[in-house]
Amino acid sequence: MSLAAPTVSAEQFVDLVVRSEHLVVDFFAPWCAPCQMMAPHFERIARRHADMTFVKVDTDEHPELAAALDIQSLPTIMVFRQGVWLCTEVGNQSPGSLRQLVGKTQKIDMDAVHAAAVYPMSES
Repeated sequence: MSLAAPTVSAEQFVDLVVRSEHLVVDFFAPWCAPCQMMAPHFERIARRHADMTFVKVDTDEHPELAAALDIQSLPTIMVFRQGVWLCTEVGNQSPGSLRQLVGKTQKIDMDAVHAAAVYPMSES
């Protein structure tokens, strides 16, 4: 059985941010006990939401990405939709917290987000 939330490289992460409708990322390290505790919950949530992309990034393997995203504590969950960063949650998340995070980000009106982020060019 394949993982619902596979571990990806920094390059794959960047590609997924750009092309995924809804991306949930678990930044972890193999030595991190809270990361190990949260991993099965993250995998279960990923299996329940096949319409979303769930991945993991090993910060020991990709420290440059962790630094670029200012990840200072593990585990760190980041959520992106349509290429837009929506939120970051730091620390071990309970199954209920993960479900709530996914539910909240599903309800965000992305048309409103994009409208607020796009500024029309002024006419000269």
